[in-house]
Amino acid sequence: MRLTHSQALRPAGVPVQGARVGRWLLVILLGALIALVAMWSHYRATEAGQNASVKSAADLQRHLQSAGDALQAGDLNQAHEHLQASQSLGARDTRWQILTARYDIVRADMNWLAVRLADPSDTSRVESLKRELAENLEQSTKALRLVEHLANAENEIVAARLDAQRISGEISKAHEAAAPLEGSNLSPDLAYALASVELMQERPRYKEVFDWLGLARAKDSGLGRAPVMLVLACVAGNRLESARAEVQRLKLASRSHPLLAEIEAFVRRVADQATTAEQAAVPDAGTAAAAEVTEAEAIAEVTREGDFRLRLRRAVESLGRGELTRAEQLFRSVLAERPKDTEALTGLGDVARRRGNTTNAISYYERVLSGNSQYLPALSALADVKWKTGDKAGAAMLYHRIIDQVGESAGYGQNASQRLRELSESGNSKSSGQSESDKPSAPEPAPPAASSNIDTTDLPGKSQ
Repeated sequence: MRLTHSQALRPAGVPVQGARVGRWLLVILLGALIALVAMWSHYRATEAGQNASVKSAADLQRHLQSAGDALQAGDLNQAHEHLQASQSLGARDTRWQILTARYDIVRADMNWLAVRLADPSDTSRVESLKRELAENLEQSTKALRLVEHLANAENEIVAARLDAQRISGEISKAHEAAAPLEGSNLSPDLAYALASVELMQERPRYKEVFDWLGLARAKDSGLGRAPVMLVLACVAGNRLESARAEVQRLKLASRSHPLLAEIEAFVRRVADQATTAEQAAVPDAGTAAAAEVTEAEAIAEVTREGDFRLRLRRAVESLGRGELTRAEQLFRSVLAERPKDTEALTGLGDVARRRGNTTNAISYYERVLSGNSQYLPALSALADVKWKTGDKAGAAMLYHRIIDQVGESAGYGQNASQRLRELSESGNSKSSGQSESDKPSAPEPAPPAASSNIDTTDLPGKSQ
């Protein structure tokens, strides 16, 4: 019998059905292996996706933190870079949206500050800055509206809203909204916003303005808004030397402020204008001799000029010439507009002192010190009055305060040190049997000129 080819190849004793089962088992094993590989690949892909998601979240958090820190420090360039880098990751993240709105507001505010620093005579420059401000303000207002419902309770958004109202000229609305926000534990952004709104008032509370700006500037790296607003506040508050000191601080900083040139030019213009006004306020001898104007007419003339600083200078000049009535009326004209003006109150104390009315003099000096306990002209004058009236212990306490504040090397410190030495020598003389009345007393120093001692003790960095 002849065998087929397949029969010839099959080993003897192996049935045909068993071979078929073996092939199916091989197919099943192969399928299972493929399924396992597919499942493993899916698991790895899922794990990789989760890892990528975790990494994306970490990257977003890092960019948001860096952007927030840069914005707080006033570094708009760094803040912009981090917001741009994280846009694809966080465009729908509320934290990213809030930071972007804050960035837009700060950028518009820098434009607002630049407009106020600009030379008004450079009309093309001013108009260009105003156009840029209008564009940035429109964008920032839209961004703020998008996030207000997300973060109504956050100080940063509240501060940004106040900034936007001020920049757009809604000063009354901003002031009304700011009142309930005043208090302790303010964020730097909110402190800056409160100071900026207060500075726009007709009669700003300068102590609060400088306290708030001091808090804001402490977190500013020297590139942001707080130093600029501080310079504007110093100029508005007749503290030109403090404004110059702030400019010098910015010039010595490791990184240059983007508005440094404009700030320096602004302070220089203000100083030049003050010098011109002072020169115009002092007529030459020929003019003074030729002018036959009554005292009341002269005061009315000064008052019409509307600049209290000029009236203060003329009051001090009159006091120096012994024209006590005119000096008093000029100081009172300033006080009528600015009831807590330290220089006017101190000037009235000096007038009363020169007239021998120590009770009124003490009253005026104490009024000054109740609002600003470190105002040197009033502190020194009150100490001298107490000394002259025999209250040596009270005078000594005030002289010690002066030395603690300025040292013994110059001005008020020298006078205070001299008085304390006299008191010490007097005590030694008494212990050796010599009467204090036998010792010659030093002449009472003349009251210092009020205009040369601008009140800077409520500026940031000064102890209260």
